[in-house]
Amino acid sequence: YDVKLAGVLDLQLLEIIHRRNKGQKFEFLRGLKKSLDTYVRDKKIEMIKQKGVDEIEDGKKKGVNIFAARPLSADLKEYCAIDTAALFPLLKLLKKRKTDQEITIVLEGSDRYANYFRSYESLPLKDFIYNPFLPLKILLFSAASSSSTASVASEQCKGCRKNFNKSELKMSSLARVDHAMLCRVCKKIELRARDTTAVIESLNKLE
Repeated sequence: YDVKLAGVLDLQLLEIIHRRNKGQKFEFLRGLKKSLDTYVRDKKIEMIKQKGVDEIEDGKKKGVNIFAARPLSADLKEYCAIDTAALFPLLKLLKKRKTDQEITIVLEGSDRYANYFRSYESLPLKDFIYNPFLPLKILLFSAASSSSTASVASEQCKGCRKNFNKSELKMSSLARVDHAMLCRVCKKIELRARDTTAVIESLNKLE
């Protein structure tokens, strides 16, 4: 339907700025639960979330889709609503002591990130799209990174299938994308998957 989001402020990106300012690692995107546990620490929110989780897990054990039932239980309604309600105290905390320039970086990055998935005609391998890494060229912290993004990027990363300058790509070592060129983030995803596979294979040998 050619719908395009506008005016988005992505709290995951704002949280990355928050960690960056504290000198912490920020290559991973942090989920809502982790952010709430770290920054908000609201016992009421935690209790409502846990009630909802317990009801969902109970439904799974019984083979019941509790979201298909009508009317929804009061606990489940609260569980669904709390994710949105919890964003406001989180936003207030994360915006503290942020400069106008940092907010602009987040807003521009949010716009790019909102269109990141929308730009695909077909999605790449799921490991390269569903992962906790922040994609490249979403948050641009300097004029140099902005000019790099603006320059002609003619080489495609075979992981995320986004275009980059050739100098930004590295050779893959996994069989599924053997001898293919990968961007820095997809290379990390590849290595992470290889390490996970090695652990699983080791565990299987012990059985």
